[in-house]
Amino acid sequence: MNGIISRIEDKLTVLALIFYSRVLDFESLYQASEGTPESLLLAGDNPFGKILSLFQHGIFLCVLFLLIHRHQSTLKTLFRGKVIWLLILMVPLSSLWSNVPEVTQPRSLAFIETCTFGLYFASRYNVREQLRIIAWALGIASIISLLYTLALPGHAIESGIHAGAWRGPFIQKNIFSRLLTLSCLVYLCVKPETSFQKILIKVGLFLSFGLIILTNSKTALMVLILLLVVWVILKSLRFNDLLAVPLVLSLFLVVSTAGMAIWINAESILGSLGKDLTLSGRTTIWAGLIEQIKLRPWRGYGYLGFWSNTESRSLISKIYGTTYNPPHSHNGYIELAIAFGIIGTILFTLTFLAITRRAAILTSLNHSNEGLWPLLFLAYLLFYNFSEPTLIEHNSIFWIIYLSLALSKFLDIPEESSFLNNEPISITS
Repeated sequence: MNGIISRIEDKLTVLALIFYSRVLDFESLYQASEGTPESLLLAGDNPFGKILSLFQHGIFLCVLFLLIHRHQSTLKTLFRGKVIWLLILMVPLSSLWSNVPEVTQPRSLAFIETCTFGLYFASRYNVREQLRIIAWALGIASIISLLYTLALPGHAIESGIHAGAWRGPFIQKNIFSRLLTLSCLVYLCVKPETSFQKILIKVGLFLSFGLIILTNSKTALMVLILLLVVWVILKSLRFNDLLAVPLVLSLFLVVSTAGMAIWINAESILGSLGKDLTLSGRTTIWAGLIEQIKLRPWRGYGYLGFWSNTESRSLISKIYGTTYNPPHSHNGYIELAIAFGIIGTILFTLTFLAITRRAAILTSLNHSNEGLWPLLFLAYLLFYNFSEPTLIEHNSIFWIIYLSLALSKFLDIPEESSFLNNEPISITS
């Protein structure tokens, strides 16, 4: 029995992560591009919803069986993240004060199922193994996206206001590029063990970067550049010679100077990118949302309780000054506050700081690129959530990775020697 489970488990985990990447939703197949007349006519439920729901519940049942099968490891992992479980508990409880409990309740159940997979991922695999499995999943997701776009360019390539930009199977180019940026980050960190793996990693990196270029997402390119700067700084801090200090100082001066130049010339730079100082109206939305947060400062409006409410969305549209109904705030931090208020924001901040502290310890002890992975992923979240909400989501690979890092035992390095010494898993065997 154990032998059968072990042979198929890694492959099923990769398949589950592909599902959580949302590439299999194929939203661009039934959602028209933003800014086209069809975008209003075709907006609706996913026609594949029932199949995807069965897939989601199937993953949950398989994972639940595996968690019970390894109950000792499950319990040890479960008790590691006390604060993050308080945050998770707020999601189903928020249906008690949500304006739309009929939406919050079922989405909360989906979120709990997602968290169950995150618990399994952390209890079954150490951080090094998690990174390798994520690399396989994102590589396959990128290939699916490429083949889908080549086969159905009329759906996968944007028309309307983003004409010519690749969105792949996703509803919008920025959603696609967000996943591709994560893919690039993973391939920068994962360590090849064979020549063949080295080739696969290079192919995955170039494919992901090439697709980012085709999405024409300036946000993705900016975040990727910032991550590369952080990557270089973190690697330089590990040096034991005198070159470390001047190198770090030089990088700091370069980044600071570039930041000042961008700030001073913000209007002309954004104008050349086709934007304005309101970031395409986002700051207008943010100002309106902050006023709404003040009305419910402590607990917020509940999970998806604000944007699923017709009156709330109409109010933001009025503030925005058009008939356009934004699907979200385009800012993960505002999204966190409007859903869970000050309480939820504090709980998330505490978990983030705890992971950051442990990740910094790992970086100082593990001098490989894999040791940089937790800190770089946290930096990825920090940067991306200024423009796209990528924090607490159901059926989300981003939340699964975050929860897995919060629960994984890479923190206690003296006792967790397996992080440094374990043999890599094999997905192809």
